[in-house]
Amino acid sequence: MSLEQSIEEATRQLTEHAATLLDSSGLEIQASRGPETNFNLEIDGLYVDWSFQRIDQVAYELLLELAEKHRLIPRLRDQFNGQIVNETENRPVLHTALRGTRAELDAETFNKLESDIQSAMVFARLVLNGELRGYWNDQFTDVLHLGIGGSCLGQKFLYDALGTANIPVHFLTNVDDTRISNVLGRLNARSTLIVVASKSMTTEEVLRNYESVKSWFCESSTASTKAFEHHCVCISANSDIAAQMGKHRLHLPESIGGRYSIWSAMGLSIMISHGVEVFGEFLNGAQEIDQLTLRNPIEQNASLILALLAYWNIDFLDVESHVVGSYVNQMQLLVPYLQQLELESNGKSTQTSGDAVNQRTTVALWGGPETDGQHAWHQFLHQGTSRFSADLIAESCSNNDSSASWQLANCLAQRHLLFHGTTLPNQPPHQNVVGNHSCNLILLEKIDAKTLGKLIALYEHKVAFLGLLWNVNSFDQFGVEHGKVLTGLFHRALTSGDTTELSSGEQDLINTIRLKDKK
Repeated sequence: MSLEQSIEEATRQLTEHAATLLDSSGLEIQASRGPETNFNLEIDGLYVDWSFQRIDQVAYELLLELAEKHRLIPRLRDQFNGQIVNETENRPVLHTALRGTRAELDAETFNKLESDIQSAMVFARLVLNGELRGYWNDQFTDVLHLGIGGSCLGQKFLYDALGTANIPVHFLTNVDDTRISNVLGRLNARSTLIVVASKSMTTEEVLRNYESVKSWFCESSTASTKAFEHHCVCISANSDIAAQMGKHRLHLPESIGGRYSIWSAMGLSIMISHGVEVFGEFLNGAQEIDQLTLRNPIEQNASLILALLAYWNIDFLDVESHVVGSYVNQMQLLVPYLQQLELESNGKSTQTSGDAVNQRTTVALWGGPETDGQHAWHQFLHQGTSRFSADLIAESCSNNDSSASWQLANCLAQRHLLFHGTTLPNQPPHQNVVGNHSCNLILLEKIDAKTLGKLIALYEHKVAFLGLLWNVNSFDQFGVEHGKVLTGLFHRALTSGDTTELSSGEQDLINTIRLKDKK
């Protein structure tokens, strides 16, 4: 039997076995598992528990065999080693090297990446110690970060999660005149450092916000463009455009995708706001997960197990979405960050071979901060009719006097109800909760930079493993790029009236909008 036939046979067995579990309760599924198998892993600072997944011993062992047949760990190692895994753009994927995970990457490439991150750290230290100042010799008191998507989501998430900052960071993402006015109204141009973050330096939102900030700076400080450029640091792979925008420049390699760029010079705002040493701990935490993911066997590999469970839920149990609930108050922006990581990476319908995908790939990821969600969308979870899986994330704490212990109690209660449900004797049907939803529990020992680095790296490798299982390229995003092109087309139509490239219905809509604007 060939390897391909072996994989097909394992997939067939999983499909058939999944059908036998449809009517099994959570208790029945748990009882079927071998006593020698622990459905949890403890990593220094992290605890991952999947015992409330709708998976029995047979399915679990079949998934482990499937991972072995797919050679998932060796294939992920190819990524770490610098092979061209982003084939559509003919690039390696090297964000892991930025956090010090060299694997078998050649010394020249590794040293260049290390030099890029060290340059950003040096720049941050110069700002923090006052050696690098504004045009009028004022020490910088604020950072204004211009970016969107991968150039901003990670920074915003970390900024909130790390708590009190030494220097506040203000973020401008979308083009919104009201938001721009509100943010700039709180700043003093003379003491503001402007970080322009864009890999291509062609992203319209970033460029438009850059022009708005430039106008504000020159008007509010009665300064020249030269003064503005003195306050501006551009982080990009496009050195030509960046050179025209600011005096200071930091490099983002082409091998670093936007949604993985928080580990790069794109993390400058966090280096300044919370300190270079704190950012270094963030990198160290991720590096620990890198090493465990490359070294540990399948049954002790947390990222790989999370990927296998997602694969099982999506392709065999037909879940329609995946919910992430964060019971950590500081991690308000975790879900938007994970949405980009998972959906932009694996929202694909074409295999790496160019053929159409012949199975389901990633499902919608949603959720938000808890316990707010319990009073909003948990009714849908507990008594709705949709199939979903869930990750619940909380701080590990048993201190009766702390808010964290209350949050953890809520988390554990919701996990129990999602999986086991509740049907009491003589209880009317409208009060019943069926349960039987797969649920992972991730506990964080503390909320610090190192633990956050581990958490994000854990999810990154889960996404990469899933891409390998589905045979899709997790590192391009052409759907996003096409949308940018069309935006320019429609903007020209709205502003100039040129609708020649649009359909008749779209032309009518544009003409109606322009007519309304003239009234």
